[in-house]
Amino acid sequence: MDKLKTKKEYAKDKLIERSGTENWRSGKYCYAISSIIGLLYDINKVKGKCETIIRDICKIISAINGCKYIDNIMVDLNSLESYKSLETLTDLATEKNDPRLIKQRSTAWFDIRSKAKVTGSTLYRSIGLDGLKNLKEHFEQVICGAPEKQFSEKVKDAMKHGVENEINAVATLVGKVIPVLFPGMIFCEEGCVISSDDSGNTFCVVSPDGSLRQDTSLLSTSMAVEIKCPTTDIHFQLPPRYLLQCLSQIEALNVNSLIYLSWTETLTSIFKVERNINLYNNAMEIARSIYDTSNPKRPNTLCSSVKTLKDEIERASKDACFLGCFPSAKVGKATVRSAFEVHTVHEISVLLNSLVDLHSQIHEIKREKATEAVVFICADLNRSWNKNLSLSSPVAWFTKGYSLETKKMREIAEEVHNRCHESGIHIPCQSFDGQWHNLVVRDSENNPLTTLQLQKDVWREVEQTKKTEVVSKFRGMNKKPKWIYHNENGSKVVVVSNYIRNVPPLKRNKILTSEKATPSNNSSDREITQGDECADNNTEDIVNDPEQDFGRDKEDSHLDEHISNEDAKCLLAMLKSDQNSNKKGKWNTSQVTDITVILSSLERMQSLLDADIRVIVRFFKKSKTINVNETATKQKKLEKLSEKLGLNYHVK
Repeated sequence: MDKLKTKKEYAKDKLIERSGTENWRSGKYCYAISSIIGLLYDINKVKGKCETIIRDICKIISAINGCKYIDNIMVDLNSLESYKSLETLTDLATEKNDPRLIKQRSTAWFDIRSKAKVTGSTLYRSIGLDGLKNLKEHFEQVICGAPEKQFSEKVKDAMKHGVENEINAVATLVGKVIPVLFPGMIFCEEGCVISSDDSGNTFCVVSPDGSLRQDTSLLSTSMAVEIKCPTTDIHFQLPPRYLLQCLSQIEALNVNSLIYLSWTETLTSIFKVERNINLYNNAMEIARSIYDTSNPKRPNTLCSSVKTLKDEIERASKDACFLGCFPSAKVGKATVRSAFEVHTVHEISVLLNSLVDLHSQIHEIKREKATEAVVFICADLNRSWNKNLSLSSPVAWFTKGYSLETKKMREIAEEVHNRCHESGIHIPCQSFDGQWHNLVVRDSENNPLTTLQLQKDVWREVEQTKKTEVVSKFRGMNKKPKWIYHNENGSKVVVVSNYIRNVPPLKRNKILTSEKATPSNNSSDREITQGDECADNNTEDIVNDPEQDFGRDKEDSHLDEHISNEDAKCLLAMLKSDQNSNKKGKWNTSQVTDITVILSSLERMQSLLDADIRVIVRFFKKSKTINVNETATKQKKLEKLSEKLGLNYHVK
């Protein structure tokens, strides 16, 4: 109903805007606007009835369960026995150092998370399910120590909204959901659970929003709890991007299910997520292949199994069981508990009748209005006119709305055809409107039935092929050609076998700045050398120069203003993990001081490869202190870096 209301309000605003007059009642859309306003009134009226009936259902079920339902928007958590804070659990625990007893968002909690390569909330992003760009950013953040990406104000507000209202979602769960769905259970706050790699270092940290237990002991944990507070509408389906986070919490607490709670100020939706060990292990296997290695490398492509995993997540998220919607609550002092003893059988009967009437009203509001009729006419192929002969007769008809899927139309057409056959009417062919053209050219599995449709499908697929895939295919051609020699007019001619007359692949050339440039040369003067001969140029010599501590330029005084040891350490880690920059391991033996020396001299920076300069530019762009693209020319990037580092850049 909320989505329908949003659509109708949008349509009303658009029609009022198009009226073009100050008073829409005198405009040409007055009847349409009035109709929408009337429908909005009915929607609001039905929504009010829904909230009342939901509240009454919760009160009665709580009474049947023998639990007390908080029939108020304000819930005092401290007065409820079904809520246990982390402080209370710590006092009752025998093992005080368990990470599950560490307060979330505390200094100790942040310290633990800072050592992790992956967390429950970042697992989806860290393995590339959110795109290669986000995967690279996460890698540089946890492996290289790069600064965290700055979020937009809108994202910050949404995150703040979630943090501030998480306690209200807990109040809703404790005061209104547990008495109805999980009687006798206790909600307990949780800290975090640490998973280590083979070396004993922290690899994954998972922080559940809470758990449902039989008592206050850790061993009695029955279900995990994950809370989301969207700023728009509540979730009526589990978002796929949160499934791995839910599965990681299930494995961390070693339970079989999780309660997913989506809270808004008016309504709260509840889902139950079941354990899926195979899906979780597949995701963790990808994560370990990227981050849990002796020498992690920044990925340039996504793992081949990511697409399959994403499809599995999409399907699994639809299997999450929707348990229902509940009135939302907030933390407060005024707590009113329902007196379940007063509910009678008559009240339940009245409630059920009201529920039936409510469903009828909702169906009437949401049903799609018919806009046209579809008629099946049985006609004779003999079109000779005769006054006493009926050439056609309707055999079936139905009304349809704004749209009708081809699949559904195929089922209807086949049903009518079979009914005619059962009645002894032979139908050799069918004709229909062009909008059902796919009934002829495709089968029920959407496969092409004609050569022309197959050609269209192939062309559409090829047309949508990415440039990188096309280039990769061309690069894979003629890798191992068989040479054929023959003489033409006394000359020896070489051709390629297997009917491919392609030019043999040439070695890739690299453009290097000429070291012998004269004063008359400008910055665009180049010399071209073979790629194999200048793979690393003289970068190794610069990085490992024994006199590098003594050869600083006079611009050194500007360096401390822009680069610190922590920044240099992060930059060195980025250079080591970049597959293009550290292709032959030239940065493996470098130290932090080597980076500060290189960034203090323009000549040393000019001697770096473009792949190295790209990494340096990417580092400074993370802190938004430089405005230049990684794909810009080397001279342009050096110019911007010189401005940042206080070096005098000049073109000879």
